[in-house]
Amino acid sequence: MARVPDYRMVTIIGKGGRGIVYKAALTRSHCTPTAPRRQLSEYVAIKRLDRHGKHIDPATSENGQLWQCQVKMLKRTQHPHILHYYDAFVTHQHYYVVTEYVDGGDFGTLVDDQRVRGPFADRLIHRWLNQLAQALDYLHTLRIIHRDITPRNLLYRPRDGALLLSDFDLALELPPGHGWFEDRYAVGTPNYMAPEIYNRQRYSPASDMWAFGCFAFELVNLRLAFPGTHLPDIMAKVRRGLLFSDLSSMNRWSGFRGIVQDTLCADPGIRLTAQGALGRLGRFGVSQQRVVKPSPINPTDFIATPRLRNLQPRTPEPNPLPVTAMASESSTWSPHHPWIHLSNAPPSSPVSSFEGLERCVGWVTSQIGRSVFIQLYTAAHRYCRQNQDLNKLCTTAEFNQLCRRYNVTQPIQALLALIVKTESQLYQRAFS
Repeated sequence: MARVPDYRMVTIIGKGGRGIVYKAALTRSHCTPTAPRRQLSEYVAIKRLDRHGKHIDPATSENGQLWQCQVKMLKRTQHPHILHYYDAFVTHQHYYVVTEYVDGGDFGTLVDDQRVRGPFADRLIHRWLNQLAQALDYLHTLRIIHRDITPRNLLYRPRDGALLLSDFDLALELPPGHGWFEDRYAVGTPNYMAPEIYNRQRYSPASDMWAFGCFAFELVNLRLAFPGTHLPDIMAKVRRGLLFSDLSSMNRWSGFRGIVQDTLCADPGIRLTAQGALGRLGRFGVSQQRVVKPSPINPTDFIATPRLRNLQPRTPEPNPLPVTAMASESSTWSPHHPWIHLSNAPPSSPVSSFEGLERCVGWVTSQIGRSVFIQLYTAAHRYCRQNQDLNKLCTTAEFNQLCRRYNVTQPIQALLALIVKTESQLYQRAFS
């Protein structure tokens, strides 16, 4: 087993409330069962946690439990986009974990620096989301939940432009026969925690996918999906969900919007999975083989492609997945309608029930695309709150302008008005 004299601490590369991360170099040749000398690079990263006394059992101290958890999880994982584990050891004062050294910093710093340059190029966002989805799909297959997916725990390797998932302090393995884990305490970074965690519900792989959606939103917009420094403020924003105005800026590529919408879904049961995210990204031209061994990044790739200003109606995606519709902040309509989904079949019966309304919404969405439907629905709902006469909806400036921009036909416009009117009547009947 390695000892501290085997390494020379070069510099501090990270510091937190629980410990310090050093860039270190080997001082002599040694081998361990998990890290032969020939596999170690010139530098390594060493995470040090305080032991608070040489007689304290690692199984009973908080830092000792974190150290044991991280070592256990890193030993189990071998993936191109998960930080490589080399060694672990204990002294009288500290716990140590030795991993590969990544000299590109973390994505939190990368995003902060990119704000002054402008948006990332689309192919970089494709690549990084694909790599993170691969890592999460691998972990979830092993029944491991990370529980702290944040840009600060995602490392950037400049030599090949790869993303590496790190920091398994809070990771856990799901109990046998269960797809969830119940914890007495909410753990993680507040801005990236799923609503079910705030509601003291169960952890599951879907909790990681919520954080994945937050990271995707941040890569595209260079800002937090749910900003705030005070916990009550963040909790309120997470429970409210994204607003339509939050998604309206994501016009560069509709696939990004779809992934963000379906991962930031309030219901973990219908939230997009890691495997589903890989399928989405693969359909839009990013193969997994290309991402596992990516080519070096050209500095000009950090300059984004121009944003699309006039979106055209797009062909419906095959095997459509549930969609989370977003409304304006002042809307009384819930931002997470669990019954809205895509359907290729036109409505075959009168819209007199929620089931009929569901079919109608699904068919309209399949004809004009979910993004266009959300924009038109929001405009129609805003008009409905001010005017009861929906027969004049198509003459309003906002609705008419949207219909002309996306070439929405008169029958579709009539169906949209019917959807808003019927929805209002059904809810009045249900709650009267």
